[in-house]
Amino acid sequence: MGTISNLMGKIGRENEAMFSKLSGERNRKKIPKNVRDLVWKKYFGNKMEGRCYVFKEPITIYNFEVGHNKAVAKGGSNAISNLRPICKQCNASISTGTIERFKKKYPLKK
Repeated sequence: MGTISNLMGKIGRENEAMFSKLSGERNRKKIPKNVRDLVWKKYFGNKMEGRCYVFKEPITIYNFEVGHNKAVAKGGSNAISNLRPICKQCNASISTGTIERFKKKYPLKK
């Protein structure tokens, strides 16, 4: 029984790796906590709450995501100057686009 489970696990990992290569998805490292902290501090200082850089939704130091203004997939870097504190929904929606272009395409209504 263990052999079948091992084989199925191996097939799953191989398929996942093949999909990642075909889709252009890379195994990127998570942005380190110290970099996340620097991004938060740059935009919000010592506050515990802030607003998403994109649509101004409330975020906290505990639930924000770090978005790349220029995606790594498009040649962007993990430099602090390229990173913004954003909400999970915006990060997923922007994907490999740029934050600034996304903001222009979907401007906030005043």
